[in-house]
Amino acid sequence: MIEFFTTNRELIAQIIGFVAMFFAIISFQFKKHRSVLLMLMLVSCVWSLHFLVLGEMTAVGLNLLSAIRCLIYSFHDEGKKWASGKWIPIVFGVIFTITTIYTYSTPLDLLPLVSTYMYTYSNWQQNEKKMKIITLPASMLWLIFNIVSGSIAGAINEAFSEISIAVYLIRTRKDK
Repeated sequence: MIEFFTTNRELIAQIIGFVAMFFAIISFQFKKHRSVLLMLMLVSCVWSLHFLVLGEMTAVGLNLLSAIRCLIYSFHDEGKKWASGKWIPIVFGVIFTITTIYTYSTPLDLLPLVSTYMYTYSNWQQNEKKMKIITLPASMLWLIFNIVSGSIAGAINEAFSEISIAVYLIRTRKDK
């Protein structure tokens, strides 16, 4: 079994990545923001497994923490006081930084860190358009990271995200 895993590590990583991508696509079919966030929690866990197999430990840590962030943000959407403090995104930023310092191996690891800061801020927004505008550069950073780290599924996922956000922004722009 171990021999199969080590021999087929790259294939296994890509399969897991495509499963994460599939769940990500499904997540945006939910109507309630809380349901989307809970599905994104699952997506982040699957991406963590994908990056673990690829050996990208910073991406593993950031995705696991992003899963926790999605859970807490889902309570923010329900109006829970303990999950609605303006300090919540700041705390996550600090934890993301500490995680990256602990797992850092190359300058490439800084791309998902900066992207995760952006997602943390954008997901806290109540304005859908502002959220998507902030998500655009964040997604681009993950796209670059995925290409360099060999995450085919991740690169395809982010390319689709970029296209989808661009279409949304074009479709919803105000006519002048």
